Amino acid sequence: MLTRFSKRDRIYGLLLLFVAFGTVIDIIFWRAELPLITLNDLFQIVGIVVLCQLWLNADALELDLDRSSGSKIATLLLPPLGIGMHLFQTRKWQVAIPAFLLFWGGYFISNIVAGFLTVAIMDQTSLGFN
Repeated sequence: MLTRFSKRDRIYGLLLLFVAFGTVIDIIFWRAELPLITLNDLFQIVGIVVLCQLWLNADALELDLDRSSGSKIATLLLPPLGIGMHLFQTRKWQVAIPAFLLFWGGYFISNIVAGFLTVAIMDQTSLGFN
C-alpha cells in the first residue's frame, strides 16, 4: 500500500535532489578547472535557504503552529541554526535532536552519494576531462 507523503516530506525530497544535482554540477566544473565559485554555487545557496524556509513553513503548518521570527532570520543566515531553533521550539528535545540529525544527515548523505556516483561515472567514461 502506498502512503501519501506530506507537503513537508515532498519539500525535503526536493531539497535532497536539489543539493545532489548541485554536487554533480560542481564536480563537473571542478574537473573542467573552472573558477572556484561558480554561478551554480550562488544558485545552490539561494535554493537551499528557500527550500529550508519552505520546509519549516510546511512543518509549522502541519503542527498548526507559528514560526518564530528568530528561526526565520536564523534560517536566512545559517539554515542549520534556523532549523535547529525551530525543531527545539516545536518539539521536546528528545525528538528535536534526532530530527535535526536525520534532517542534516540526509542532506550530507545525498551530497556524498551524488559525488561518488558522479566521479565513478566520469572516471569510467570519456567525461573525466583527463
